[in-house]
Parts: sequence; C-alpha cells; structure tokens
Amino acid sequence: MFSFAHKHVLIVSPEPWGEVRMSKHHYAEALVHHKAKVTFLEPYDPEAPAVRKTETITVVNGFKPTPGLRFLPRFLRIHLALRDAKRLLAVTGAVDVVWSFDNSRLFDLDVFEDAYLIHHCMDANMDFQLARTVRHAHVNLAVTDEIAERMAKARWRYRLVSNVCKVPHGWAGYKTGQIEVPAASGKRAFYAGNLAIGYIHWDWLLSLIGAHSEVEFVFAGNADPEGTRQEFKASAAAGIARLQAASNVTLLGRIPARDLPDWYASSDVLLLVYDFERWGPQVHNSHKLTEYLASGTPVVATWTKAFEEDDFLPMAETLEELHAEFLEALQLTPETDVFEGERVRYAEYCAYPNLVNVVARYFERPWLKA
Repeated sequence: MFSFAHKHVLIVSPEPWGEVRMSKHHYAEALVHHKAKVTFLEPYDPEAPAVRKTETITVVNGFKPTPGLRFLPRFLRIHLALRDAKRLLAVTGAVDVVWSFDNSRLFDLDVFEDAYLIHHCMDANMDFQLARTVRHAHVNLAVTDEIAERMAKARWRYRLVSNVCKVPHGWAGYKTGQIEVPAASGKRAFYAGNLAIGYIHWDWLLSLIGAHSEVEFVFAGNADPEGTRQEFKASAAAGIARLQAASNVTLLGRIPARDLPDWYASSDVLLLVYDFERWGPQVHNSHKLTEYLASGTPVVATWTKAFEEDDFLPMAETLEELHAEFLEALQLTPETDVFEGERVRYAEYCAYPNLVNVVARYFERPWLKA
C-alpha cells in the first residue's frame, strides 16, 4: 500500500507561501499531517530569501528555471530541464514525490527520474503546458470533468493509457469558536469571496437583495475593484456601488479565513450567485461551496456542474428558480432541513488529510511503477 509517510514531497506551486492559503498550501500541511517531509517551491522572487523554514515546511524561492524551454526541440529542452532539476535538487535534496500544481514550469516532469510524479490542475485557466505535463505524470488530478477530459485527450494524443483521476476541491477544516459574531436582527444571508471578479451575476444577486429587505445580506471579501482585471473592473465597480447603497447589506471587507466558519454558522443561508452561462467551465466547481457545505448551513447556488447530481445543494438555472430556492432555504428549520447531514459528510470527505489518502490510493493502480 502506497503511503506518503516518511517520503520527501516537493510541491511546485504557482502561488507563494504566505498568509493567503490556497489548495497547494493546504495539501502541503495535510502531507505533514501524514508524516511526510515537505518542500514547497514557490515562484521565483529575487527579493525573497532563497530558502526559509516554517515550523514544518521548507520553502524554496531561489530557483529560476531556464526561460523559453517550451520553444525548444525536445532533445535540447530535456537537456536543459535535466540541468534545472539538478540545480533544484542540489537545494532541496533528493525527493520521493514531485506534486506539481504549475504546468507553466518544470513541465517535463520525467527529468525527476526516481520520483513519483503528480500533476494536479485546480483551475481551468492553468493550461500553459498541460499536454506536456500530462504526458509525463504518473497521476494526473483534475477538479472538474472538463479539466479531466482535456487531460485524457492529451494522454490519448501520445497513445498513453489514461491515468487521469478526478479529485474534488478540498476543505481546510477550520472550526467555529474563533470569534463572536454580532447577532442578526432577523434572517441573515452570507457570501464569502472576492467581489471584484467577473464571475458574479450582479443582476440576479441584486434582485435577491431588493426582493428581501427583511434579510441582512453580509459580504466578506475584497470589495475594491481597483486591483481587478480591466475587463471586470467596470461591472464589479457598479455592482459593489449598488451593494454599498443597499440598506440591508453589510460589507465586512477581507477577514481571516479562520473567522469564516463562525459567520457561516451564524447565518441562515449561504450564497453563491455566478454567471454560469457566461463563464461555463471556469465556475463548474467552487472550493467556496465545499467550505459552505461543511458548516451545515443551507446553501443556495446557481448551477454548478460538479454538484448537478447532488440533492443536498439546491441550484438555480433561472432567476425565478433562484428566488424560489432562496425563499425555501430561509424557511428551513433544523427539523425540516433533511440534507444537513449530507452536506457535512460531503465536506468531511473533502478534508485535505482525507484527499491525501485518496491520492495515495491512485498510486496502487496498475499503470504505475512499483
């Protein structure tokens, strides 16, 4: 039986190690929980220390791959990629597992000749050198059907047996009891996440707010559109301005992730209102929904493909359905909410330490080396 215990795992991340925690960081911490030695390779920053240590993880920054490798013929690319791998391993020491979340660099994973190789694609936009990375990984992990299909096609192109596995977004396992949340005067609906993004369906969200003046709508997350992409800026700014003008809306701004479970637990409904028709695969699975479900609080969302077969998550495909689902959720009580247990059980399955076990079991498949 394969286990990550006592193995040295190199995580290749497109995001740096810091206060903001994303899936790569949570997997790193979950691997430590499984008694693995973890080295976290973050994007190169000339102003950051080359190597630094947290209590449990070594963070490597001082490594910059040879630029332009993707433009070179394979024989030359591999020669230079091998040289890059030797430079990196001179810093990290020998590794047993390379777990890459970044197919924009180190995409010729087979240069790590003696390691188990994992390619994990968490985002439909992380599609830089996907086909090349898929070709060399022992296990390819996808969070949506669309990403999995793209990976499988790349394997087929190289006439390789499919080793693509679907793994859901994880749940960090934050607990309640961190803060005392102010009591609501009536019903409370809560949304967590960046408001300055293009995915939000502003017309639908504002329609809900306008139709329920008796409900307090609380939003936690960035509400400054200045730092967002130019194509999103105008719509985000207009939507946020209308939120600020609504008398039944509270904007908390950014709050620590550890505080969110207390807000989830103190709310009557948790909201996710995305423009799924416009953005398609980019919103087909949301880690935010997994966090919501863990609280047990009723959730109302727009259509999300990853949950299309799950009764515990009501999803709306029209504005009328959204209003109906929201009203029904507001009326739920602990006695009438028959899906609370299913929501919590799904999130517990998605806890990062459990997902590490799920990934370990994929290494027992017959396509992998002994």
